[in-house]
Amino acid sequence: MTTASQEPSSMGIDAIRVAIASGHTTSRMRAITALQPYDVDTCVPLLLECLNDQAFLVRSLACMGLGYKANEQGKVALLKVLKLEGDPNVRAEAANALARHGMEQALPALLDLYQRDTHWLVRSSILAALADEKDVTPEVLDQFAEMALVDADPTLQEAGKQLKLKLQRESLERLLG
Repeated sequence: MTTASQEPSSMGIDAIRVAIASGHTTSRMRAITALQPYDVDTCVPLLLECLNDQAFLVRSLACMGLGYKANEQGKVALLKVLKLEGDPNVRAEAANALARHGMEQALPALLDLYQRDTHWLVRSSILAALADEKDVTPEVLDQFAEMALVDADPTLQEAGKQLKLKLQRESLERLLG
């Protein structure tokens, strides 16, 4: 449990709740950031409330928070965002956040999203999230790299090349290791 002295701002939990309930975009963004030192059970309900905000920045920050404050309720909400959210920025952040819940749970949803969502930002975010996670197998990375290499978008092609290089480097390190 976190004490008030560990808070990064002067906002206590009651002030955070008021700011989130206010509906004011800037206040909600500050409140989401101020949730950082609080436990999962305190944060997740407040973050879930922010997923319905009209401002995509608030929804994106809420997704990010659900990645760091991971629990089953947050995971279910992130999966819903991946399917229903209209803004690619928010879908991309939800994909990143879902990856923090562990690859065993996230991988099927990320693969599905990559195959059906053609927005470069969403796909790029998935590739970056997979590259950053430690428990992604080389086979999975290679599968995503291959999909990126044949994408029409040059940014994704480059990301595919970088994933391939990462795989080659890791393979060489294992051989020399």
